[in-house]
Amino acid sequence: MLADALAWAHLHEVGSLDEGGVATWGDSPIPIAGEGAPLVSEFCLFEIAAALGLTPEAGRYLVAHALELFHRLPRLWERVQSGSLPAWRARRVADKTNALSVEAAAYVDAQVAQYAPRIGNAALDRLVDEAIARFMPETAAEMAERSADGRHVTINHQQASAQADEADPAEILGGAKRGRESQPVGASAPA
Repeated sequence: MLADALAWAHLHEVGSLDEGGVATWGDSPIPIAGEGAPLVSEFCLFEIAAALGLTPEAGRYLVAHALELFHRLPRLWERVQSGSLPAWRARRVADKTNALSVEAAAYVDAQVAQYAPRIGNAALDRLVDEAIARFMPETAAEMAERSADGRHVTINHQQASAQADEADPAEILGGAKRGRESQPVGASAPA
């Protein structure tokens, strides 16, 4: 089915508007796969979804994964076409690499192709994170900053909860416990 979705997408490639690519009747070219993959007609996604009995979102993902695999993850694409890798496993990788740069996606493709039938979600996530750190340092810094902003501590009379980096929970909960122990019995937390 991936090969058919790819053929459908290639029949409906549309150049960027900057290059003079024009879709008709209110249709527009849209990027549904990562950098370097062609733009396709927005309406073709609805057509293939209807023809295959899929929801519009499922049709969009099918075409996006086919384009991602063919144009950005060629080793995985070859494994799927040879029958040595189930399409669902390749699509899982394609879903994770869609937002990566061309170099980062190529790195993931090279690293995962041999082990794709056995790689788990956690290992794949670590590999994608490594690719981001190596080839997209600005994005890695933004991600680190966003994750640091998510830390917080909530304390009430009966329990303490925290969300923090891997190294911090014991420290935060320990501090919350020490704070609770230093209060007189029956005292409420300061406002």
